[in-house]
Amino acid sequence: MPYPSNTLGYLEEHDMNLTAYCETEGCRRCQVSVLSLLIARFGRDQNYINTTVLERAMRCAQCGGRHVMLLIENTTIAGSHENNTAGQRPGPFDHLLPKKKSG
Repeated sequence: MPYPSNTLGYLEEHDMNLTAYCETEGCRRCQVSVLSLLIARFGRDQNYINTTVLERAMRCAQCGGRHVMLLIENTTIAGSHENNTAGQRPGPFDHLLPKKKSG
């Protein structure tokens, strides 16, 4: 069954992605492909439009800023981006990954 158009699952189904931009003055860092991070933490049914759940989770790990903008990309046009955590330095929004259970 298709996901509603306001969900993370819908973006995934339609080859879309999200890029997170820190809008804190003096920082302005970004991380490409945070959609997979958000889905891993909140699930495909999570609404991404005007939601305090995502707003509370979004924090730049570089500067600690909470003024984060999510930009929707069509990966079929922009080119497919791999999650930049795979074998590279951590990105400023990697804290969105689910917490690993100890034990």
